Amino acid sequence: MSVKGEKQHLETDIDRFLGKQSPRIEAYDSGLLVRIPRSFNRVNLGVQADARVFEGVDIWTAYEVSFLLANGLPVVGVIQFSVPAHSPAIVESKSVKLYLSSFNSEQMGDSIESAISAFCARVSDDISRKTESEVSVRWVTRWQDPEFLGSFLTLESSKREAIDWKQCAAKGLHYISAPGDFTVRWHSSLLRSQCRITQQPDWGDIFIEIVAKRVPTEVSMLAYIMNMRDEEHFHEEIVEAIYYELLTSCQPEELLVYAQYTRRGGVDINPLRCLNQATYASWFSGTFPLFKPTFRQ
Repeated sequence: MSVKGEKQHLETDIDRFLGKQSPRIEAYDSGLLVRIPRSFNRVNLGVQADARVFEGVDIWTAYEVSFLLANGLPVVGVIQFSVPAHSPAIVESKSVKLYLSSFNSEQMGDSIESAISAFCARVSDDISRKTESEVSVRWVTRWQDPEFLGSFLTLESSKREAIDWKQCAAKGLHYISAPGDFTVRWHSSLLRSQCRITQQPDWGDIFIEIVAKRVPTEVSMLAYIMNMRDEEHFHEEIVEAIYYELLTSCQPEELLVYAQYTRRGGVDINPLRCLNQATYASWFSGTFPLFKPTFRQ
């Protein structure tokens, strides 16, 4: 299955800012946020609007956040916000950057603590309204990590120079089967896709866990990931396409697809989709997965 599908007319102002010179932002404005329905791409994948084929979240990290105290002192920091995978809509990333920039001259409170609290509450309210879901926001003071990375095999770590990757990609996924379940945990830092509006490249690391009697071979899985390089879709859509391909072809007992994309414009987006969220309960703290940024982030 390819991610590619017929580009649908979006009844939104999705291209309001993308590919255009950014406006000068003088004051706080929640109207800068641009809403994008999730349904457009899911229809292309064959996922029905009410289908519960996955659980998960999209974790956004904004590294360039600032606002003022009542006395004019700037506060700077990093926030993360979590959008449920089943929200009817997402927000477009450049509009998020412009929206957050609109706080730069906004007075949020008398003390740092009260200002941070007010800022996070307002961002939560604004993005929740736009996505029609409950969006959680936190002020990042330290990175937490369950140290899961060491247990994932990096697919490109083996010697692969002699392989004709174009031919592998053209053949699609190949599978191996067994009477009992395989458990595979794969990582690759070769994930790349392109924004479907600006065609700008998006780079990332991808993590996959499958428990099933039928799983792809390592070589074909790596070729499949590499073949995303020319796909023009948003981060969330790429992850859901890979997830849905593995769900339908492997019929797994457990499935996880998680991507940590590098930041662009001071924001990174990290979509996580899993079959049973309870299986990965130790990876979560409230609504946020416990993952540190990757080296490239």
